[in-house]
Amino acid sequence: MRKPAAPRRSPEAAPRLSTAWLTVPIVLYVVLAARLVATHVGYHVDEAIFVESDVYLLRGRAPAPFHYDAASWTASHGRRWPVMIMPYIGTVKDLVALPLFAVFGIGPDTARFSGILLGGIGIAGLTRLLARRVSLPAAMATGALLAVNPSYLDFTVFDNGGASLCLGSLGLVSLALLGHLRRRSATSAFLLGAAAGLGAWARLNVLWLLAALAAGALLAFGRRAIPPRREAIALAAGAFLGALPLIAYEAASGLATLQFIRQTQRPWSLGLGLERLRGLADVLIAGEEQRAVWGGPALPPWQLGLGALVLGLGAVAAALPVAGPDENLARWRRLFGAATVVATLLLATSRLNVIGHHLVAALPLAIASVVLLAAEVRTRRTVVGPLAALLAGLAAVSLLWDWRIERGLRSSGGRQFFSSAVYPLAQRLEAMGVPPERLKVLTWGLHPNLYVVSGGRVHGTDLFWKATTERSSRGRLWDDEVREGGTFLLSLLPTGSESLDAAAAGFRRAYERYAGPRRETRFFDGSGRPVILLVEVEPEKS
Repeated sequence: MRKPAAPRRSPEAAPRLSTAWLTVPIVLYVVLAARLVATHVGYHVDEAIFVESDVYLLRGRAPAPFHYDAASWTASHGRRWPVMIMPYIGTVKDLVALPLFAVFGIGPDTARFSGILLGGIGIAGLTRLLARRVSLPAAMATGALLAVNPSYLDFTVFDNGGASLCLGSLGLVSLALLGHLRRRSATSAFLLGAAAGLGAWARLNVLWLLAALAAGALLAFGRRAIPPRREAIALAAGAFLGALPLIAYEAASGLATLQFIRQTQRPWSLGLGLERLRGLADVLIAGEEQRAVWGGPALPPWQLGLGALVLGLGAVAAALPVAGPDENLARWRRLFGAATVVATLLLATSRLNVIGHHLVAALPLAIASVVLLAAEVRTRRTVVGPLAALLAGLAAVSLLWDWRIERGLRSSGGRQFFSSAVYPLAQRLEAMGVPPERLKVLTWGLHPNLYVVSGGRVHGTDLFWKATTERSSRGRLWDDEVREGGTFLLSLLPTGSESLDAAAAGFRRAYERYAGPRRETRFFDGSGRPVILLVEVEPEKS
């Protein structure tokens, strides 16, 4: 007796199944990232500058209590709204964090979940693109490796460099690209351009990522990667709209971004390029910049070699010809391999200051290229075995570092400018109720984070911007600032910049000469090291 035929799946059954499976790496990433947030590491000042304007919009009063460029804000509906955080970083993360603050309250934990949301978009977009255009197993493997990667986790949770903006932009562009490849219409091309333009506004460094992907597409697909004239026009129009806030800022500021780029360029050398390649290999495992958050050790040489091997295999994925039984897989393998190579070259040869939070943008490209290379050679046992072992080893090393990092964060509370001492300081200042004009901030590293940690209730007056050892930023002699009295706030950590440390040096000299009443309170990090000094000075009696 013949068995009844199995019911045929609807055409949408596979997409629904893929969507269900693709949530697994996203959930894994969110769970691991949430565990890092739960360590309550101190809130870095550079994390705060990405969301401080949200605090002002929700709780602030005019004028804004932080340093900003007048051209970076615009007026609408009777209020001022932020457009740019820095000359090369837009307020996209502010837009992500604003509804989270409104619903869950203002604080560092909520702010860090805005980075997690962007990191989740990065994984979701890339894995969905791979699942639809290549295969579900390749998408799952790529997503899982990114979800557990310590650099991907740390740079999006403790996002003091805006790395989450690059990774989130990659996910958004991937989703828009998938939509365009399905529809091939002017509308889908416009949306793809808008996603790319939005990424450029979010952080101008995203252009490196877009250039790498475009070069990879040309190498892998040739003339097919060049859109027809109608789609190209729509693509350009979308890019213009997405980047319109950045364009408007350039017009209002007199091309401030280009001026900033010229001012921050540095001489390039072969040694610098090799140092960045080493840094990229480091980031592919567990980035040094974020290991410093808890004072973690250097990578052992064999792990650094593992990162270099992943980077080298990305080059192999780019160099291998498009051949074999699965031409589509081979082309996508080459696309991501070539994108890895181009991104590496752009990062290694840039005359700008490139460090870990820039290098991490190449991480998803490198991981995807190696996974697709392994998928392509899966029938060749002599090759696929070592590649599978490499990917399994990479996952194991990542999980080991994840465990070690979480332990280090919990035990240390954060080191240097990530010190958890900022939390009792905020509580103390809030209880004191110091008026903003009487809270005098003398060093970089304390004001924006206090503003966010306190929900906008603690803010003061910066006296260190363009200050000297003789005069404060208000042009007053330090002796006069001290005699006037007030609550002075200093970080005891060196910034490495003479101009930023000048105010603290000038204050100390004047403070030593002052004979009036004063009280000092020190705040310590988890190791017992003093990191913040609070000085209460009574006004000199005339």
